[in-house]
Formats: sequence, structure tokens, C-alpha cells
Amino acid sequence: YRYGFELNKERIHSEWLFKKMKASEAKLFVRDGREISVGKSFSEGVGLEKFVKENALFLSVAEQFNGDEAKKVFNWFRQCKFLSADRRVSFTNIFVNDERNKKNVLELMRNADLGIEDISIERAKVDEIIFHSGTDIPDMLKKKIANELTKITTHHKVFDNGKEVNALEEFNLEEQESQGTTRLFFLSGPILDTLLSGSILVIDELDSQLHPLITRELIKLFHSKEVNRHNAQLIFTTHDTSHLSNKFFRRDQIWFTEKDAFAASQAYSLVEFEFDGKKVRNDADYEKNYIMGKYGAVPFLGDFEFLGDLNGEG
Repeated sequence: YRYGFELNKERIHSEWLFKKMKASEAKLFVRDGREISVGKSFSEGVGLEKFVKENALFLSVAEQFNGDEAKKVFNWFRQCKFLSADRRVSFTNIFVNDERNKKNVLELMRNADLGIEDISIERAKVDEIIFHSGTDIPDMLKKKIANELTKITTHHKVFDNGKEVNALEEFNLEEQESQGTTRLFFLSGPILDTLLSGSILVIDELDSQLHPLITRELIKLFHSKEVNRHNAQLIFTTHDTSHLSNKFFRRDQIWFTEKDAFAASQAYSLVEFEFDGKKVRNDADYEKNYIMGKYGAVPFLGDFEFLGDLNGEG
């Protein structure tokens, strides 16, 4: 399917849905403002135009009326998970409830050379807290409270003078471990769950607080046919140009966003890009060319020497 829409705060300006056929593309519907043109292949949408408000998506309305095609598209979006760069991802706490999942998370952390031998999770007794508060709280909120009050402990080897292990030291993950270690732990659950379920994971600034080599290994998990057996997909943003390499990505997998003089951003793929009328070669040095500005999407920097004024100079 090919689906998209354009909107502002007040209304939907346009919306479209097409379906790939054997040799062509079939129009399911095209919307221009309040005018909706329904194609022959989208009979489930006929007559639903009158139920669509100007600030609502036609696809949403068709899905609410149990349209088969609309549900397929909606289900694709439902299986997407979205993570920001700075948000604590409490999903991992639930994920490691299963011993197999915990083993996989621990193995990932060990392979990242963080010195972690084991991980334990102590969950707050939310029911007792709520009982003493005398407040009736919905189950969904109880789970959220439990995740927020969970204590995660990492266990590290302690060596004696003879360099023999004589104990395990406990660290509070969020108070004593580095931000990179904490970040990797909270990413591990969503990443492993996505690989197991074959779904889509969207991460803003994947490389935030992570060593570039660790980031690269996480990316390789999704490229591995042995690990990614269910065709899971990772979509991420990054400012780390070291990942711009034909060793890791095809041209169609690399996208740039460029903001114009009117603050409007445009997204385009490297496979679409032309320089002097020629397509980018498969064996090109993507990183070097990007830094040189050949692909666009680089900031136009001013003169940072103005900082001399801070010292009363100039």
C-alpha cells in the first residue's frame, strides 16, 4: 500500500491510498479537502464520505466501519513502536518477566562489554501502596506506577588482589550506571521484542548516549538473516555520519531531511539523488560526500568566532 496525508492544525487538506497490483497501482481513494474520490477497488469506502469531518482521516472512518483494506493499513501502523532519544522505556521491565527474554537482554548487555554479569528487577508492591492511599486506581495506571517504581539492579564482578573473582557488586541501574548503559538496557526490550514479532521499531536518535560500535551492532541485528527471521524493520534518525556507508546500507535505505529558507523540511532518499545529472554510485563514499555537502541536508553555519565578544573583544 501507499498511503499519505497532508494537514494543518485545523483540517486535513489531502489524503490518498493506493494498492500495488501485479503490474500497476490501483487507486483506493484520493481526497482533496472535503472531496473524496473512491476507486472501484475500495467498495468498502462507498457512502462513507458523509461521515468524514474535515479534521478526521477518511482511512480512520473506513476502519471504524470494519473495512478490510482499511484494517490492513491500520494494523501496519498499530505494529509500529516509537521511541524518543531521552524517554525512559519501561517496556523492558515487563519484557524481562520471561526468563528467555531476560537471558537475551543479559546476553546483549554482556556482548556490549559493560561488565554486567546479571540483572535483577525488584517491582514495587503497587497494590499495597494503593490500599494505604485509599484510592481506586485503574489497572492501566497501576502498571504504569509499578514500572516507575521498579528498581533495576546490575551485578558486576569484584576482583581480589590476585585478580580472582570473590564477589558481585550491586549497582542501581539508573543511579550508578552510565547513561549509555541505562540507555542500552531500556532499548534492549523493544529491539528484541521487535525482532521476535517481526514488527517495526522507530527510534529518534538511536545513537544518543551509545558508543558508535554498539549502535552499529544494533543495526546489524536487523540486517542479519539468522537473527531477523521475521523481517522486522528498524527506522531511526541519527547525526552520526559514520553509519553513512555502502557496507551497511543500500542507497534506498538512506534518507536525508533538509530544511529550506522557509523552515519547511523535505525528505529524500539517496537513491533518488542526482549530482550533476548523475545518480549516486553504489560504491561512492557516502560519508565523505555528505560532509562535503554534495547530498545537501547539512546546516549552513555562521561564524562561531563571534564568541570572542564574550571576553569583551570586538
